[in-house]
Amino acid sequence: GEGLCPLPSLDSSHSTIEVASESVDPIRLVGLEATGSDRRQNIQDLASVVEATERFLRAELAKQAEQLRSEIEGDRTKASHTTAELVRVTCTTTEVRQRLQDAESKMQDMQASIWESEQRQRDGTAEEIARSVERFERSWSQH
Repeated sequence: GEGLCPLPSLDSSHSTIEVASESVDPIRLVGLEATGSDRRQNIQDLASVVEATERFLRAELAKQAEQLRSEIEGDRTKASHTTAELVRVTCTTTEVRQRLQDAESKMQDMQASIWESEQRQRDGTAEEIARSVERFERSWSQH
């Protein structure tokens, strides 16, 4: 039968080869098959390079993500320790403030007690002096 099948040509002067009832040059056909095979190999090689590049980039991305996760975890741990230290210092400061207030209160109580004691001593001394003066006056008036 007569059918037309366009095939690519290596010869730039013809855009297609018409295959009809006449025979096609086997050497030219082998050349076309070799060119197609080379192109298929080039495409496979390119696909392999793309796959290898993709694997490399995914591995690099995973490595970077792990490093970032590790840094974030480290920062989180530092922040946690800093927070714990801040809470401890705040509690210590509150405790010291409370102890200081307690000490000030005790000191004020002691000062009041000392003042009262000194006042009683002064009052007692004054009474004793007054009695001594009375005895002296009585004994003086009797002479």
